[in-house]
Amino acid sequence: MQASYLKPIGAALSTGIVMMIAVMIHNLTLGTLGVLGAFAFLAFQDRSVYYNVKAISLHGLALLVAFLLGASTAYSPWLLPFVTASLSFGAFLITKLYRIPKPDYFFVLMVFATGYNFQKPLHEILTYHVWGLLLGVVVSVIVGVEISRLLKLPFSLWPYVPKRLTLKQRYQFMLTKDPTVLVKASHFSSILFVTSYIAYLLIDKGGYWVLISSAAVLSGEHLEHIKKRTIGRVLGTIVGIVIGLGIIQLHVSVTYLILLLVLFNFLTEYYMPRQYTIANFFTNPQVIILMALSNSFRHSVLTIRFLGVFIGSLLTLFIILILEYALQSMIDHKATIKEWVDD
Repeated sequence: MQASYLKPIGAALSTGIVMMIAVMIHNLTLGTLGVLGAFAFLAFQDRSVYYNVKAISLHGLALLVAFLLGASTAYSPWLLPFVTASLSFGAFLITKLYRIPKPDYFFVLMVFATGYNFQKPLHEILTYHVWGLLLGVVVSVIVGVEISRLLKLPFSLWPYVPKRLTLKQRYQFMLTKDPTVLVKASHFSSILFVTSYIAYLLIDKGGYWVLISSAAVLSGEHLEHIKKRTIGRVLGTIVGIVIGLGIIQLHVSVTYLILLLVLFNFLTEYYMPRQYTIANFFTNPQVIILMALSNSFRHSVLTIRFLGVFIGSLLTLFIILILEYALQSMIDHKATIKEWVDD
């Protein structure tokens, strides 16, 4: 089977296995937490078994740390904009320094925002919620190994790996490849500062969706991609909410809900690199199904979800357009001055 299908299948399997375990132990809430940990599988690449074990494990560790950081920030909500900006700036640079492929830092920010939204006692998170996340990470590593074997990937690429670069060399290489990387990191962190402040103001109204949507749109990185992602996310959310609401109205059994969750997970990961708008048709039903499985679904959530996506996406696009215009104006002004001097 082609690699283009096996990776989405691996993501769906990670989610499905976690939920099956949750059903067997009669704890669906733990399963919904495990799905967050299962996002670790998305670090999978067609390189080697060793690479995938390492990448999935490190991605899982980053998700766990981000969740705990978000849960801790909830104790002092006013810190959210500052913590988010610092986390996004650092995550952006780390992914560029180590050339980490997509989805790079997005799920770290998403799980951070989710942890912030939990609003649970820290001792409960440490003794219960963390285990759900770890379950998802462990399952992802196992599935990653099996998918690597199906793809017949080598165990390691050590004979072909060049000499390790120092941190200074990585930094210089990063600037050589993209001299504007520090400007981009500053832009992104400043935008997320604004959107996370709005999330703080709307803390009791699902404001964390504003932050998640902002991070999702920004992961396009280039202006044209950001524009497409903004449109795709808003349209996809509208269609996805309709699909999710239709599923809830059918009152299907837990088994069918889990099967639909796995199917939508596969479709999301398959279409994400191909057609972002279509991928978003299936992300929202997953959120709604997970809420239904954990008995936290309310119809008011649909309105909150849509408003969060709408505000977060459009506000992010508006700010990035202003920043891009300001930067371009500065460049054009310098070019004009240079022409005057040369003349």
